[in-house]
Amino acid sequence: MQPADSVVLTGATVLYAFGTSDGLFNLGSALSFAQALPPGVYVAMNGRVFPGDRVRKNKESGIFEEG
Repeated sequence: MQPADSVVLTGATVLYAFGTSDGLFNLGSALSFAQALPPGVYVAMNGRVFPGDRVRKNKESGIFEEG
């Protein structure tokens, strides 16, 4: 039996082409979280990590939050 792994999804809220993208920061955060979190599915955005089944994007503020 193989040990369970963590899956961390991430993305960017600003396209890389615009020069101020948060994508590389989010990718680095996701890689760090994947090494430290217990097995499961997560979403990493804006330096925060959320359980994959309890996250939403607040469209008014433009940030991800638990929900």
